[in-house]
Amino acid sequence: SSAFGTNFDWQTVVPEPDRGTNDPMIDLDNWGVALWRLPNWETPSPGDVYWLSFAVKVTDADGCPGNNHQVEVTYPDGTTTARLIPDRVNSSNEMTFWQAVQLPQGVMPAAGTYTFTVTDEAGNTDSITDDLVISTIDLPQIITPTNGTSTPPCPVFKWHPVTNADNYRVRVYEGVSRTHHSEYTADSSYRIPCGTLDRNGLYHYRIYAYNENYPTVEVDNLSSTEFYHGDQPNFVTDLIPLSPIFNILME
Repeated sequence: SSAFGTNFDWQTVVPEPDRGTNDPMIDLDNWGVALWRLPNWETPSPGDVYWLSFAVKVTDADGCPGNNHQVEVTYPDGTTTARLIPDRVNSSNEMTFWQAVQLPQGVMPAAGTYTFTVTDEAGNTDSITDDLVISTIDLPQIITPTNGTSTPPCPVFKWHPVTNADNYRVRVYEGVSRTHHSEYTADSSYRIPCGTLDRNGLYHYRIYAYNENYPTVEVDNLSSTEFYHGDQPNFVTDLIPLSPIFNILME
């Protein structure tokens, strides 16, 4: 028994952390604001679709997430704003916030300075600016795999080179979950590593093009194939067993 009697329940009291001890810090992480060009999914409406894509990284020694951070971007006009939402937890003290705003058909965004501000639970803030320079690029045009085709278990993705594009990236999805994303490449083709995809699996994919050397350099302009899962090209990996020689050739 304890000195407080046999019926005393010991409890460990953990005080709430002081959320105002440290100021949050915001970083563009080589993104900030970028103009994203996409195919128009509202057929038969003419013209492509443009989104403003926002992404920043927030760090806070008091915890992130956990300190109820609010991230907002103010447009060059000084009055239009948009709220960014939590996108990815990088560590106990770091998180990425993201938002995409579709522009009205035929309307281009304002170039100029966009200001990002993070505010924590105690009202501490940090701000950073990013200048958007608009230089749109064409959409990637797919060569293979075409929609609805059957492919080997480690297919080759090919597309026509995009004028003024410096880098590309391929993302592969099973359902709505991302299964694989390639490294950034200057080539207009990419072979997915053997063993990454299941045989007899149904997959969708998206190809991105960047006209800055992203991620080494901050991106301002990008384009991609279809955004929404139901519109993305799909393929099925076949069931043909791979021979040892084929595996060696693909390594």
